[in-house]
Amino acid sequence: MELRSITRAEKIQFYRDLGFSEYQHNHVESDGTVRTWTREEWEENVVEFWRHPDLHEKDLSYIAKRRELYPDEVEQLDVIWKILSHLRKNGIDLGEEGSKMLDRIELIKSSIPKFS
Repeated sequence: MELRSITRAEKIQFYRDLGFSEYQHNHVESDGTVRTWTREEWEENVVEFWRHPDLHEKDLSYIAKRRELYPDEVEQLDVIWKILSHLRKNGIDLGEEGSKMLDRIELIKSSIPKFS
């Protein structure tokens, strides 16, 4: 299959439109410290190693579309903790790790109440 010619910018934008960015990748330094990739590092990696957009056999545009519409992650987590609390109050076993984490979340919420 012969691939159409695309610019560096087009390839980078293709992956940005799918919701990818430098903020999703970490670089581990030789001393073990971890930092987020720079924009330049991420873009160079996309250009050098990521597949040509035409090689994607499936329409992946849904990824970016969904990300735009999903609620904020904090809001999602808050609802998940409320659901888990409801389940536990109704006799559902959350397991040891789930119970410990829910206890921790509830302790924080009760010790630092919302203003009214």
